[in-house]
Amino acid sequence: LIDKKLIFTKGKSSASHVNQICANTDGELFGLITGRRLTTLSDADATLSQLQTRAGVLKMTPSTGRTLTTRTAVDLGLNDNFTFFDFSIINLSAGDIIRLSGGTDVTIQGNIDTAAGTSSRYSYVRTSSTEISVIRLA
Repeated sequence: LIDKKLIFTKGKSSASHVNQICANTDGELFGLITGRRLTTLSDADATLSQLQTRAGVLKMTPSTGRTLTTRTAVDLGLNDNFTFFDFSIINLSAGDIIRLSGGTDVTIQGNIDTAAGTSSRYSYVRTSSTEISVIRLA
């Protein structure tokens, strides 16, 4: 129960865009990552950088089928179980897919392909101290 006004001081701006405060089941507060940067990816298979991972919206125009691989579970930096952040992939191609692949200890759940001319929405969810699920939302 909070009976007084809470004030959170603003820290330095970062690539993670933490702009919502949430509480876990123990009542501890944590920042919810809600990236909204639009990042254009090169037409190549790639492992997403930390900045790309936290950007929020990734777009690509692949000239052939491409695979994007997530960071490892440890690299994703989610500190509490069931913390999450969402991201989107926009495929600007007329005929080629973008496939999402999980890095070490990252499991993809749902359709891993973003069809040509469409977009997809995913959520990274920390499911244990060593594992992350990436869940296809749309």
